[in-house]
Amino acid sequence: YALANEQVSQLLMLLTTLAEKTLPEMRCLEKTYDTLPQTEIADLSNQDSATTYVLDLRPTDEFNNVHLSGAHNIPFNEIDFTNLPFSPNQEVMVYCRGRLCGYANLVGNELKARGYTHVSVFNHSMTEWQKEKAKN
Repeated sequence: YALANEQVSQLLMLLTTLAEKTLPEMRCLEKTYDTLPQTEIADLSNQDSATTYVLDLRPTDEFNNVHLSGAHNIPFNEIDFTNLPFSPNQEVMVYCRGRLCGYANLVGNELKARGYTHVSVFNHSMTEWQKEKAKN
């Protein structure tokens, strides 16, 4: 899918935030799904890109448009858990399209089940990241 313009992305973020604030059960549901350590936007500046493998699960065209610094693109539908470019003891941070996309959690949990010991997820959208980055 593709968004018509930036305002659509902003509207989706606003609706999600509104739902979280007015429907506490939505945030509770999110928390039960979030079983992996969460990397926040503020944490990215402290992350060592030389040792952390940042895995972007979005389609290649989205990755080429914008991605986190040092990220590597393996689209969700192309991931091969038997042939990964990082080791089981390496720090891995997985992300996709944001907190309403479950792919990062699915892949992160599968990595943990396969013995990868240092897995976290970044469940923020690129729009949220860019907005926060512009403030600083």
